[in-house]
Amino acid sequence: MAERKTWRRLFPASKYGPLTIEFGDEPLDYRVGPGKGKWVPPPGFTFVPHDTKAKIITIGTGCRIRPGATVFYGVKIGDRTKTGHNVFIREACVIGTDCLIGTGSIIENDVRIGNGTRIQSAVYLPTGTRIGNGVFIGPMTVFTNDRYMDYGKRDLKAPVVEDDVRIGANCTILPGVRLRKGCWIGAGSVVTKDTEPSWIYAGNPAVKLRKTSEVAL
Repeated sequence: MAERKTWRRLFPASKYGPLTIEFGDEPLDYRVGPGKGKWVPPPGFTFVPHDTKAKIITIGTGCRIRPGATVFYGVKIGDRTKTGHNVFIREACVIGTDCLIGTGSIIENDVRIGNGTRIQSAVYLPTGTRIGNGVFIGPMTVFTNDRYMDYGKRDLKAPVVEDDVRIGANCTILPGVRLRKGCWIGAGSVVTKDTEPSWIYAGNPAVKLRKTSEVAL
């Protein structure tokens, strides 16, 4: 297996110390000026320093990060992943390959997103959320991790979404809920309990309706 090539751009960074951004070997044109290794950010693109040892942001080959995005230290973005405009990604997040992060989405710190996942516009993922591979999350969906709605209380239980789950628009996923492999969540649902694999759920609260295999696609 050939060794992966990367190149780095060091940004002298005022009181926060230096920030290094590591790119894949084939960065897209809007990120590269004349001569390989010179990075030109899109308008409004911000890298935010934070009190962490991981003062590096890793962006894979063939990524497209659109104007208005804000990315914190310690973020790793896999190859060919794309964002919409005004995306906000907090520190220590890991986003897989071939993903889409829709316009206006907010990803809080320490979130993990698997490969091939599609997150539509204005989705909110709180601290610690885990999203598997091949997941679809519809626009305006909100995940939550605080059972007691108390900012000062740190008993946070983030949701877990297993592989191949589909979530419709405007859903709410409550703290600690596990959406098991291949289940579907209908638009506008409020999911309060763990689901079973490959079942369809809908409603407020969401209830089990039928197997996904019963639906012709």
